[in-house]
Amino acid sequence: MLSAVTEQGKKICLFEHWSWDELTALRKKEVFYCAVCKHRVQLRLGKKKRFHFSHVQDATCDVEMEHESMYHLEGKLQLYYWLKNQGIEVEIEKYLPTIKQRPDLYFMYQNKPVALEYQCSLMSQSTLLKRTSMYREQGIYPLWILGGNMLKQKKHSFFSLSNFQSMFATYYHKQMQVLYYCSDTKAFLHITPLYPFSKMTALAELHSSPAESIPLFSLFEPKPTSLYMHHQQWCAKQRKWRMYMHQTNNRQSKQLLRFLYENHFSYIPPQACVPLASSFFIESAPYVWQSYVYIDMIKRRKIGECITIFQLYRYFFSQVRKGIISLRQLPLIEESAYTIAIDEYVLFLVEAGVLVKRNETTYEKMHEPSVPSCLQEIFSQDSDMVKRALYIEQRNKCAH
Repeated sequence: MLSAVTEQGKKICLFEHWSWDELTALRKKEVFYCAVCKHRVQLRLGKKKRFHFSHVQDATCDVEMEHESMYHLEGKLQLYYWLKNQGIEVEIEKYLPTIKQRPDLYFMYQNKPVALEYQCSLMSQSTLLKRTSMYREQGIYPLWILGGNMLKQKKHSFFSLSNFQSMFATYYHKQMQVLYYCSDTKAFLHITPLYPFSKMTALAELHSSPAESIPLFSLFEPKPTSLYMHHQQWCAKQRKWRMYMHQTNNRQSKQLLRFLYENHFSYIPPQACVPLASSFFIESAPYVWQSYVYIDMIKRRKIGECITIFQLYRYFFSQVRKGIISLRQLPLIEESAYTIAIDEYVLFLVEAGVLVKRNETTYEKMHEPSVPSCLQEIFSQDSDMVKRALYIEQRNKCAH
């Protein structure tokens, strides 16, 4: 913590300009207490580390206590001054008694209260859901920012996103993103848009912006992207995945392999493993949910036969109820909807010439894609489908 109160009720804020000598003298004559639970706290001073308060051992507090690293304390203070320098009145560690929460920073933005939480370590899913829900119930906008120490970039433009990190995804201007702040480099990091390859791996672009050059409103603006240029990276990963998919231990992938076998498929159709940004709404890998939709609802139909978007919604949700397909839990997105992903997939099938749109809700099957005769033809069709899907997304973003 960066603030506490004395026995006389005076608030001591360590982000103000205290010297080491001043605080050493103050510590000798004062006893400090947590402003929330009233338990004693210790003033910790160091020559190299940020001055801070911490609860004494075995203390209990109404606010769920998490260990604050120096990385977190430095970042919290940097974000405080970042807001102050924009003329925003901000309070650090303000206690909200009605919900017993103490956000890192609290301020008003566009006449709405905002609770900024800078999260640099793991927390339970239930705690994240509870805090987010309580803020919203009080009319407070929860702005969660992950610590840059949690960003995990894999090879090329692929990023590792744990279940925990995925829950911090936001959706602004039809663009999915996860926001980080690095207190070492004093920079905001956005990974966006998020094209999931599997449950915990996504293709994305990394945008780094020094804090001093980015105002608050820019955090919510869409970022320029050119993921069409990365289709070769996706295809290379997909080729490797096709070679070893039969060795998977993933429950849903095993179910899919059985489904393919029962329906006389020796491979996943190239039309059913394409990158879509809206796939992030769905926890199951794109090749899982797209295979069921494509084979059960499109492939089985004859040329000239029609299907409505509502039939596709109903089928998809029936697979969710059975546990065959899983939706991703995204607490920071108030209107999370798997239907966006289905709409986008149908648009891809129209562009690929498989379907044609007859009216706002009805589509007709127009073409039966050729069946690959060998692995090289599968790879070739994969490349064509991936390139087409990423091009469609890039074109649509440019149109907006």
